[in-house]
Amino acid sequence: MESEASTAECNRYIADMLLEAGAYPKGDDYTDDELEQILTVYFSACSMMVTTQMMAECAATLANDGVNPFTCRRVFTSEHVRLILTAMSQNGMYCASDSWAHEVSLPSKSGVSGGIISVISGRLGICTWSPHLDSSGNSIRGQEFIKQFAAAKHLFRRMRRCKASRHI
Repeated sequence: MESEASTAECNRYIADMLLEAGAYPKGDDYTDDELEQILTVYFSACSMMVTTQMMAECAATLANDGVNPFTCRRVFTSEHVRLILTAMSQNGMYCASDSWAHEVSLPSKSGVSGGIISVISGRLGICTWSPHLDSSGNSIRGQEFIKQFAAAKHLFRRMRRCKASRHI
């Protein structure tokens, strides 16, 4: 947990961004110490055992506008999903977030365990896991899989319905 906290400037930025957006229960009147306590809970959560199934279910819930597709229970409000996906798009891949956003264009969040979740809103959430990390702390194989998947994501777009033309 301490190693995660010592390199967590992006996470601190996300916490500040969520604070400014009013995403915390008591509004925007948090002290720096209280934000640090919230981050400590987050860093503890990063150290917990999660499975790829758990991460995939989280990604699927975000893709399903905050409703868990397995339990049909709302976990996040639509507004919170929007904020989460925005934060994932801007900072979810640590220092590589900017290039990831331009190259892959999927909201994604990696973890130092080697897991990555990515979301195609209204369609699906995916999870990869492979522990070999690059210099930014992101899974090398996971990134490659998601890049190849994203290149083929046009398969998941809705077809535009056209009215039949009278003149053929």
